[in-house]
Amino acid sequence: MGPINSEESAMPLREDVVDFLKKNSGKAFCDACIAKELGSVRRKVGAVTVSLEYEKTHNFTRGPGECSRCKRQQESVITFS
Repeated sequence: MGPINSEESAMPLREDVVDFLKKNSGKAFCDACIAKELGSVRRKVGAVTVSLEYEKTHNFTRGPGECSRCKRQQESVITFS
């Protein structure tokens, strides 16, 4: 068995993040709360959300605001509508 391609291993997390945001449409979440919900780590979720923002293939915004889960003001809040 060869080494795991990091792009391939990120795909399931990417799909999980997109699915989570779609299911919670209209709500804002910080990377930490998304990671907790998906059983991942904030750094990996953050990498996914930043890449999705640059791709512009999904209808969401990333910026400052209040996370609907932890209620903290976070710079990395994501809203999906």
